[in-house]
Amino acid sequence: MIACHSLALTHKFVPGSDGRTIMQTELCGDPLEKAVLEGCQWTLHPKAKVDAVVEKVSLAPISFPSTSNNGSIIIHHRFSFSSKLRRMTVLAQDTFDEKPTLWALTKGAPEALKSMMDPKSLPLDFDQSYLRHMQ
Repeated sequence: MIACHSLALTHKFVPGSDGRTIMQTELCGDPLEKAVLEGCQWTLHPKAKVDAVVEKVSLAPISFPSTSNNGSIIIHHRFSFSSKLRRMTVLAQDTFDEKPTLWALTKGAPEALKSMMDPKSLPLDFDQSYLRHMQ
């Protein structure tokens, strides 16, 4: 969820109630990622200088890395989907405690990712499970 592999904020200008033009932001991208993020009450921070995922209740101006107890997820780099590799990766860092954790989060074709995983960590029915979900 936190990877936000394909999410971004778009900006649009609309007339305000007082007749002045205002800028609105809208979350766009992969519908599943968008639904998960919205369901968890998190969003991309619209005023951050870096891509950051924060709880909707903490949208007040913040500095990065965050010093609040809520913390945030800073997205350092997105490696776009590659049809040759059949995967995409995001480097992200959480700021939930004093020792931030750096994450490499990957999503892609199960058969392509399987070779990168520790065989002991895979469920016995890994192949049957992903094949069943692809039907």
